[in-house]
Amino acid sequence: MADSTLTFRPFQLGPDPDYVGENVFKIRPDDPPLNPGAVSSSWAPEVDPRSNSASAYFLSHLLDGGNAITGAGKYELKLELIRIVAGVPHVVNLTDEGVLLKVPTVDAPFGLGTVTTRQVPVDFAYMFDPMEEHVIRDGASKIVAFRLVLHVDNNPCQADIFEVWVDNPANLAGPCGFISYADKATSHANLSFKAYHRNQFATFSFLVVKGSTGGVAPASASGLVGMPQNGFANNPATGVFTKSVPVNTLLDANGVVCIKAAFGETDYVWALATDGWDRLSYLDASATPKAFALEPGS
Repeated sequence: MADSTLTFRPFQLGPDPDYVGENVFKIRPDDPPLNPGAVSSSWAPEVDPRSNSASAYFLSHLLDGGNAITGAGKYELKLELIRIVAGVPHVVNLTDEGVLLKVPTVDAPFGLGTVTTRQVPVDFAYMFDPMEEHVIRDGASKIVAFRLVLHVDNNPCQADIFEVWVDNPANLAGPCGFISYADKATSHANLSFKAYHRNQFATFSFLVVKGSTGGVAPASASGLVGMPQNGFANNPATGVFTKSVPVNTLLDANGVVCIKAAFGETDYVWALATDGWDRLSYLDASATPKAFALEPGS
């Protein structure tokens, strides 16, 4: 404005209300429209744009009526360039019009770094990496649209910690947490927990801590769900991990030899899904921590 105040005037890109029922979006003009009384104007930076410059949203959480299980899968978005002729939208032949399609060569979000791009489907700098899958051609092999495939999965993670037992399933930690062992040299503790994502798109961390000495590495695990980790067997269908750990490994962990000791267990599962800017942490799961204590039998 003339009084030097800073203002930003919204410019609606679409859908264009002049063409009801058509998913038509305007291309931002080179020069921003001036507010009344303004002496100059410029567009706000649009690297890593989000809600402030979005024209439309793909609301993936509403797919298939909001059912995350049946809505998960791959979706193809077809992006066309539209020209309005005599009030009627027409699809532009990108090849004939000399319109170039380019995609970033670095992953978003971009931050403060330089955003480099390449042409699709063929770029002379990437001759051995054609991206024909990103274009749609007509019968004459002319490019008429950009093709973007998204893998959507909004399934939540699951986490749980199961009761520790020693030597036989009836010898459980129980609500008080104490478990007796028969022989420190031969007894084994069965550890079991759940780290689950329906389609295995998650990582997890299961940690067993001994007293104040820290984590017990042989009794802990982390990594991708759906596969064995650190000697823990895994059932991908249920997400349950199990491992039999020698009692003396637990009692003598971290260089501190014990006859009896207390342990804590935690389990956290991280979803791998993102919205293009941030990881969808609301799909994570955390188990209620549990504790157990080993002591020699009478």
